[in-house]
Amino acid sequence: MSNRILHAGAIFGAAFLVLVVGLGYWQVWRAEALDDRGDNPRVAEAARRFDRGSLISADGVVLAETDTERALRLYATPSLSQTVGYASTRFGQTGLELAANDALSGEEGGDFVDFLESTFLPDRAEGNDVVLTIDSNIQQAAVDALGGRKGAIVVMDTQTGAVLALVSEPTYDANTLDQSFPQLTENPNQPLLNRATQGLYPPGSTIKVLTAATAIDAGSITPETDVECNDAYVVDGFPIECVRGEGTFPFLEAFENSVNAVFAQIAVERIGWQNFTSYANEMGFGTDLGLEIDASS
Repeated sequence: MSNRILHAGAIFGAAFLVLVVGLGYWQVWRAEALDDRGDNPRVAEAARRFDRGSLISADGVVLAETDTERALRLYATPSLSQTVGYASTRFGQTGLELAANDALSGEEGGDFVDFLESTFLPDRAEGNDVVLTIDSNIQQAAVDALGGRKGAIVVMDTQTGAVLALVSEPTYDANTLDQSFPQLTENPNQPLLNRATQGLYPPGSTIKVLTAATAIDAGSITPETDVECNDAYVVDGFPIECVRGEGTFPFLEAFENSVNAVFAQIAVERIGWQNFTSYANEMGFGTDLGLEIDASS
């Protein structure tokens, strides 16, 4: 009997040790990782201790705010749903709601006394408002330009890099997220996807800017260099047509008219793949965009 008791005690002791180690691992060593996960609803639930701050556009429009009476987060601009994101006690946080959570909840840059009171007393701490670089007028102009078509528009200040507008279509209403989340995740048009920052697309003719810069910086061509386009330029059996220009003309004109065949020929014969990719890397292609929200690189 005493041996059985010892064996049972050893089993229970080992099980308790495993439980303690597991709890310690997740509550101490991995606690920060769990807090940073956008799909962790406990982070959003913890925010109920605070009067969460508002997200405000650069021109003063409130994009997200808290209805304290109903303890609801309210969103004003559907075209920014993927960028502003959501703060849900069921589905966690995304977008700027996640990226700026410490400031919005008052844990960063807030009153430390309020934070302690909200943690140990029933009083609620005040969160901080966060002002974005988004301009609501430019945002609406971008929405109108896209006209409800599937796609994305990004408008940036070329001098500072500030994002002035960020549109992704199709979008969704973050105010009804808790009710519509299953339908949104199953929608083949992926309205939860931020096409402006997370979508991956062929660069199209915008790559001509990189091609021209690489060739000019390498001394392989100048804006005045005469180039020639006749019918098409063939790369690995694939014909690339002139489209908007045939004959002989300055490279600057080929750039202005976006003549496909000319740029293909310059890339293959005057630049080369190795030089092209090296210059692209120097220009920042394939690197992190430095945005606060999730973005593909």
